[in-house]
Amino acid sequence: MAGKTPDTKRHLYVNIEKHVCYCQRCGYTGQHDTSEILPSSFMAQPCYSYMFRSIDLFSFDIANLDEPANLVTHVFNYCCKRLPREIVMKYVYWSPDLPTRAFFPVIISSTHAIPAWNARAILPDTTPKYLTYGPIGSYIYRLDEMIGQTWATITEGPFDALSSPNGICVFGKHISTDNFKMLISNFSRLYWAFDTDTKNDKVLQKSKLALQEYIEVIDVNLTAKDPNEMG
Repeated sequence: MAGKTPDTKRHLYVNIEKHVCYCQRCGYTGQHDTSEILPSSFMAQPCYSYMFRSIDLFSFDIANLDEPANLVTHVFNYCCKRLPREIVMKYVYWSPDLPTRAFFPVIISSTHAIPAWNARAILPDTTPKYLTYGPIGSYIYRLDEMIGQTWATITEGPFDALSSPNGICVFGKHISTDNFKMLISNFSRLYWAFDTDTKNDKVLQKSKLALQEYIEVIDVNLTAKDPNEMG
């Protein structure tokens, strides 16, 4: 262990590109062998398109999660419990290479390129809970969709962003230098909706104070741990 963070649950983040991991609970940072996590042929597709294609191709028992069709249906239904169905169909991606995870890609609207993504495990006790790929700190989730807006709700993760008006996220509790520049360049006002367990995160709070020197930052009064849990 390397110190404590506000998280009380086991939240292990793994960056596949850099081969490093970080524990949000104990603060441990170290190397992580990602060679068996992701095949070189990996390609994620929208969750709903895989679901319907799989249902067409497979005859299956819904209780048998070994079948690909059941796995994508399981991911889809899990996400539909946390988000409206139309939001899941638009934003949640799925891959047969990592079939028990919901993918949230950063998509460049002008080219449709996916330079980075975050993948969340949806089965209990799956580790690591989060996988990231690409220069995730160089992007903000859904920023392209907010171009022209004067304000946004900034959150910790994709589920929270998709649950919030004009929601965006930085994939964690860290606002990088690139994130900072993008925020002050695109918005005049931010609604701050990071998880309630970040109130004592000194680094994140320092970033918040720095942002307030350039734009208006308003705290959102969360009545649950995060925006997605507020319903």
